[in-house]
Amino acid sequence: KLQQHFEANLQTDVNINLYLTPPGSRAFGAHYDDHDVFIIQIGGSKIWKLFAPAEDTPVEVLHRGRAVWLQKELPGSKMVRPLPVAEKEWAVKMQAGDLLYVPRGHVHQVYSEDEESLHLTVAVTVVTWYEVVVQSLLEALKDSDMLREALPPDISGRNFNTPYFNDRITKVKIDLQRHLTPEIMRNALDEIARRFVVSRQALPNEVIPDEGISISTRLRIRKDMVYRLEENLREMIFYYSGGYLVVPYQSSEMLEYIIEKKEFTISDLPSQISEQARVNFVTQLFDGGFLELVS
Repeated sequence: KLQQHFEANLQTDVNINLYLTPPGSRAFGAHYDDHDVFIIQIGGSKIWKLFAPAEDTPVEVLHRGRAVWLQKELPGSKMVRPLPVAEKEWAVKMQAGDLLYVPRGHVHQVYSEDEESLHLTVAVTVVTWYEVVVQSLLEALKDSDMLREALPPDISGRNFNTPYFNDRITKVKIDLQRHLTPEIMRNALDEIARRFVVSRQALPNEVIPDEGISISTRLRIRKDMVYRLEENLREMIFYYSGGYLVVPYQSSEMLEYIIEKKEFTISDLPSQISEQARVNFVTQLFDGGFLELVS
């Protein structure tokens, strides 16, 4: 429930971990994360020392097609950054019920004093333009012969500052400019948004009451539900947590009304179709877990 609440409000992936720290202990040294963090103190207390950012807006690498190639760190690939000067340090003692927000890139050092600490770390992976470009490249691959061209098979012994590679690099740059169009990037944004919605955990369905759903039944959109409505030439596609529904245009007015009002009675729905058709449409949304009954 807590994870769904954060995801519905922040519109991104969220991971939650529980940490129990004995008195007088420190789990990690000074470090920073490449995702935003919310700290929820549940029991005991803990000292959080915060410093100026070591890196502005760091980004998690989320698209790695050759994971095995990246498992070993190369010499010098992980730069050790010095902590900011001590004058910029800020400390807070977290007590049960406190909430702390630590933006990505901010160095922090955490330890307990004379009592144990129990807290939740809510890790929020921000969605960046880097991901939009990656998604756009996947689309551009369909039309770009240059991006699909294979490199020579002896790359481990090659010097890449040669006329051949300079020519290929120039052609790749030109091809990227040709194929990474504003339209493709908007399509990538659409794709990221709809995939976020349908990848959310589906909420468990409520049981239809014995008397069933009628024209006078009052319903509402379920809490922490995320959804997105798109249209094409023939129909509308309604994406919601864990699923989607293809909506004919004769029903689109009802769906738009439900999204606007959030809570409604079926008899209030604007539509030229019959009462039974309205009940059937709402029942479909109810069965999909999008709606719940209002007591």
